[in-house]
Order: sequence, then C-alpha cells, then structure tokens
Amino acid sequence: MISMLLVDDEYLVRRGLRETIDWSAMGVEVVGEAANGQEGLKQAEALQPDIIITDICMPVMDGLDFIAGIKEKSRHSVVIILSGYGEFDFAKEAMKNGAFAYILKPIDEVELSETVREAVAKVEKNTFHENLENALPLLRQHFLTDLLQNGTVIKQTFEEKCEFFGYDLYSDGYCVAYLIVHQVLSPGSDLLHLAGRVFDGVPNLKALPVSFGKGDAAVLISFAGDSAAAYDAVKAACRELVSAGRDAFVMTVGISSVTEDVEQISRLYREAVKAASFRSNPEMSGVVSIHEADWDNLRKEVREAIRYINENYQENITVKTIANKLFMSRSNLMHIFREETGLTFNEYLTKTRIDAAKELLRDVRYKVYEVGEMVGYTDVKYFSQIFKKMTGYTPSEYARLDEGL
Repeated sequence: MISMLLVDDEYLVRRGLRETIDWSAMGVEVVGEAANGQEGLKQAEALQPDIIITDICMPVMDGLDFIAGIKEKSRHSVVIILSGYGEFDFAKEAMKNGAFAYILKPIDEVELSETVREAVAKVEKNTFHENLENALPLLRQHFLTDLLQNGTVIKQTFEEKCEFFGYDLYSDGYCVAYLIVHQVLSPGSDLLHLAGRVFDGVPNLKALPVSFGKGDAAVLISFAGDSAAAYDAVKAACRELVSAGRDAFVMTVGISSVTEDVEQISRLYREAVKAASFRSNPEMSGVVSIHEADWDNLRKEVREAIRYINENYQENITVKTIANKLFMSRSNLMHIFREETGLTFNEYLTKTRIDAAKELLRDVRYKVYEVGEMVGYTDVKYFSQIFKKMTGYTPSEYARLDEGL
C-alpha cells in the first residue's frame, strides 16, 4: 500500500480528505494526520509517508516552511498542496520548492482523486528507480560473471548491456586477467579498487574488475589501437598491480590472449584462469600469460628457444645465439617468439633470470652480487634495477622478506 499523511489545521477538512474517497481502492492508506506544519514534520519523520497532502496556511508552521522541512525529514515524499484562491502565490512558491501539485479549495473530489493517482504513479516510478539503483551493483556483478564464465554473448546484446550499466569500453579488442589471491597481508584491503586504480592510469585501456568471492577476481580489459601494444600495456599493468599490492596481497595474475570478438570473451576468461593456475605459488606473487602456460601449442622453434633460455640463462645469450643454433634468421625468431608467447625474447629471458634470482635469494649463503652473476648479470647495480622493476623490491629487500623480517 502507498502511505499518505494529511496535514491541515481544520479537522473537518482532514476528516473529509480521509473519508470522502475510497483510498484503499487506489492502493493508498492514510497513516497519519497533523494539525500544523510542526506536527506534520514530526509525523513525516516518524512515518516516512509516500504522499503528503498539506494546506498552505496553517498556524505554528505554514505549508511553505513545512515543505522546506520535508526535504530533510522525508526526502522521498510526494507533496500535494491545498490552496485557496487568495493563496495562489504561495502555491507557486511551493511548486518551486518541490511540491508535486496543488489543488484549489474548495476541493473537487474528481480532481483530488486524479491528482493522487498521478502521485501514486510518481511514487511507484521513484520506487522502481530506487530499487533499480540499489540493485545495480548486483546486476553488474551478475552481468560480468555471466559474460566471463557462462559462454558466448551476442555483440549487440553486449553493447546494449554495457550502455545500460554505464560501461564505457573500447571496441578494438579485449583481454582478461584472472587474479588468484593466496594470502591477504593487510585485512580490509580492496583488491577490486586497487585493480581499477592501476588500470585507470593506463592510456588506451579500460578495465572492469569483478570479484568471485574467496579472494579471486577477474578484470575484463578493453583496448584501443594496436593489439600488440595493448598486450604489452596489459602485462605492464598486471606487473604494476602485483607491485602496488605487494604489502596487501600475495597473488598470481594470469593473462589471456587478445581478441577482437566479444563472443570470445569467455574463452579469454578460461585462458586467464589456466595461466594463473599454471604458475600459482602461494608463497610468491607473480604474473604469467597464457602463452607461457600453453607449452604444447607452441611451435617447435619457440619451444627450443625457451628450452635453451631455461638451461642457459646464466650465460651471455642473445637472440642471435639461439637463432644460429636453430638455423633461422634473428628477425624471424624474434617475430615468431613474440607471436607465440606474447613476450619479446628479452622479456622472457629477463623474467626467467629474475624468477631464478628469487629462488637463490632465499639462500642466505649468497650475497646479492653473487646471485646477480649466477643468473647472468655481471653488473650488480643493473641487476638490482631490473629486479626492482620486475618485483617492486630490491634484491636485499626481497631477501629480508623471505627471512620474515
């Protein structure tokens, strides 16, 4: 039922308003009465009525002051003004201050009924929009979860729902990152907020983070421009996410491939989950792409190049070194390596060296410069710069973390 409050200093007018019309037939219930604006404010605050019918001229507090007070006490109430012929200026002022409608005295029952019906419609519309606004976070969550986890989506439907939810995405292509949280180091930290802040700072990327509970989350990323440049930006942003969250989370971030087809987004999600699960270490944060995880599908030449790097990263190896061993050109190896893995040759070599350095730094017998030399860096200063860029810590800081200091 729609609740209604009657405010008028004349008892007979209030009684007439209550009894002349069958309000219940309109779905309206009169829940209270007041003889002046001051009493009306108390009633409005206590009852929070959907509709208020009030006189303009009343003792103690008139209708104009009452309407002004209503904005604070019962903001959602729809106010109908009762006005005499000589009070028309007051009625106009009341309308400016937010009153829904005014009715001239003597009151016409038909006009009153019609006005209240219109007020009921406004209340129902307001309630619908309020309920929708309250439900939007859950609806957005459901849309993104369904999009990522439950199969394909038609492009037109995707665009319509993005517009409905207010998502402003790029349309050149998409990528998905999946976040597995192993440990929460700082209770109360907001992973979705952190992810949104990191990606918001990257040109030509727009991201929609979504939580799946139990700490895991995903980020749907859209991009503008060249896909290779966008993929590099996504990887850099994911590394920045790990670095920015190092004091709050231990997490693994898996990155999918890219696609221009929105109907393939669920496939990207599965790739990102696979990538995150491929190198998931509950003791150490990291980033891994699907290209690194999907070894079986790599070309033979790329597998051989990766195997050589993994076995000889401590040496002074170059693209030319491996290209000669594989009897192929340097440029061709660089091209297919990046195409297959999503990483440049140097990016993969650096990542392999730093991953090995992380393990060695756990051994207190080794000094930082010794670890650098063991993974292929003869310049300890350069080694420290690269290590911090990749992990967010200097080698010394990382070693102390592992000692629990």
